[in-house]
Amino acid sequence: MDWRTFRQPYIAHGGDGLYGSCLAAHLEPIFQTMEFFGLAGRAPYNDPRYRGNVKGYSEMYCPYVESFRKRLCQFRTGMQTLKKEEAAIDPLHATIRHYS
Repeated sequence: MDWRTFRQPYIAHGGDGLYGSCLAAHLEPIFQTMEFFGLAGRAPYNDPRYRGNVKGYSEMYCPYVESFRKRLCQFRTGMQTLKKEEAAIDPLHATIRHYS
């Protein structure tokens, strides 16, 4: 099940919302554009001595990471008091029981 499906009963049980996981590192824009070298001419694969294939970071480069990411949930943290923390945990317990 994806995180959005889990989110619906979590909110219905009093949860304050949750988020999907951030992008896998290889799908971040800087890896898509290869701009971490600065100017394109500074990239090692533009050196005439480079004889390898240029590594690309497209979707499905890491299929397990990408499929796992869709099922990760990120919860709010950093509640100021133990009472607020316990109030945030109760909806999670109820949602887990909902799917058990």
